[in-house]
Amino acid sequence: MTINTVCLGRPRQTRMKTSFLFLVFAGVFSGCGGEKNSNEFDVTRLLVDTTDKIILPGYQQLATQAELFSAEDGPLAQYCNAIGTGNEASGREAAQSSWRGLVDQWQQAEIHRLGPIADNDEALGKRISSFGSTALDSCGVDQVVVLSRQEEFDIATRSNNQRGLEAIEYVLFKDDLTHTCPSQISVLDDWNDRTEQQRKQWRCEYAQVVANDIRSAAETIHTSWSIDGDNYRSEFLNPATAGSNLELLSDSVFYLDVVVKDLKLGLPLGISDACSEFSCPEQIESPESEYSLANIRNNLVGFSRLIEHEGSSLGDLIRHAGVPDLATRLTDNATAAINLIDSMNSSLLAQANAIDSADAESQCTNAFTNPDADSDLAACRLYGFMKRITDDLKVGFVAAVNVDLPDRAQSDND
Repeated sequence: MTINTVCLGRPRQTRMKTSFLFLVFAGVFSGCGGEKNSNEFDVTRLLVDTTDKIILPGYQQLATQAELFSAEDGPLAQYCNAIGTGNEASGREAAQSSWRGLVDQWQQAEIHRLGPIADNDEALGKRISSFGSTALDSCGVDQVVVLSRQEEFDIATRSNNQRGLEAIEYVLFKDDLTHTCPSQISVLDDWNDRTEQQRKQWRCEYAQVVANDIRSAAETIHTSWSIDGDNYRSEFLNPATAGSNLELLSDSVFYLDVVVKDLKLGLPLGISDACSEFSCPEQIESPESEYSLANIRNNLVGFSRLIEHEGSSLGDLIRHAGVPDLATRLTDNATAAINLIDSMNSSLLAQANAIDSADAESQCTNAFTNPDADSDLAACRLYGFMKRITDDLKVGFVAAVNVDLPDRAQSDND
């Protein structure tokens, strides 16, 4: 069914993808041309303020943190130089802390993966992190640690699951230095016989190679948006394409649904149908550092900033459409989820491992069905808050912003 909408003062033909969404849309906007706000909403101003206050600063902070982490005199290099000395342990802790800082910036920026970062099947973004598209290949990383010492080595030839933040986490946090490959992998024939110091050194030096590649990708992303660079900003803010660019922005928000809720929480907790066991803790993001909950927290911070920020925001557009309660619910549930994470005393990995029986599985179901109630499985409550947010995104948000539900979100059957 096709309908014309004029609530924002700019007629737009929108093909609603489900009859249910159409009914909700009709209910929310039944008074759209009358008592509701009928003045034109300045979509271009929203895009300008979101770009200049959220997207560009976010990419700049990411590039800055990547530069600090990978610098010749930075914490990672200092740790590599300290291996085998009395400063090794403190150097490693400093490098791990700097890695967390870089991950924080990436996780906050993930929510607006649009424009150049999404081109060519998200090639630039996957150089930084490929979580959600492919799992880390630990055996591949073990091999490339050795292969990277060859003069002709080029990291661009390696698969995404052998590089990025996940590969650095593996070599920087994993205490076990034994390789994870089958015995027939000849390049690692003598790896386990090498000294502990040498294996740490080689792993750390490969982390430097990956860190430089991440820095390059982060700089390219920022430059591609910058006025002084490729100036994608100008293209994104073109008033002639404001409607389609608003849809790009709104589509990016659904990362919270498809990746954060479903893959970062639902899959390891066993809530997702893709997990055939009581839980699937091996699917957790950042398992070596156990930084999974911090990642989700930063995703929520990035989401909240997109919805409400200085100047014109998506929250303003939602209120203009006549549904202020929707904007309030989105931010309130995001805040509740962040506060819940801050109150947790056990990691996501530990909580997923605790779901090992039918009783624990039932307890998790009760927790995410009633997230306001206390539960020992707080991560399942977190899933419940996330579902409240994403349910609002799939119905009220797409109607208020006047966009289609993204295809990737439609495939989610919860």
